[in-house]
Amino acid sequence: MLAVNQRRPAVGSFAGLEQQRVAPLFGMAFAMAVAATWAAFGQLGAVRIAEWFIAFSMCLLAQQKLKDVESFSTMFLNYDLLARRWMPYAYLYPFAEGIAGFVMAAGALRWLSIKSDRKPDDGHVNAGRIPGQQES
Repeated sequence: MLAVNQRRPAVGSFAGLEQQRVAPLFGMAFAMAVAATWAAFGQLGAVRIAEWFIAFSMCLLAQQKLKDVESFSTMFLNYDLLARRWMPYAYLYPFAEGIAGFVMAAGALRWLSIKSDRKPDDGHVNAGRIPGQQES
């Protein structure tokens, strides 16, 4: 029973329904990142899990936004300055987020997304080899 001065979060507010929808999404993204890391490398690496967690989260969040692009773009206009100046950005954002997540998960276009001092064959990137394959 609620006291008179306490208020329930509004339905659809982040504190209420939205938080309940997003928490399982992040849990699933983490589980996917752990499974993908294990499948690809046969071991668990914290850096790779973190990278794939972010990439998978971006893809899953983009999917949620793409379910109703119209209402997302309307809501997005309330807090994004670029979307206020150029309205098509509000419609393009979910697609761009999904593509960025996909590219990040694939490890492609690293020159565009990050500056790394690592060499492709240092174990960070698979360097075109099948996991467990011996060098000849």
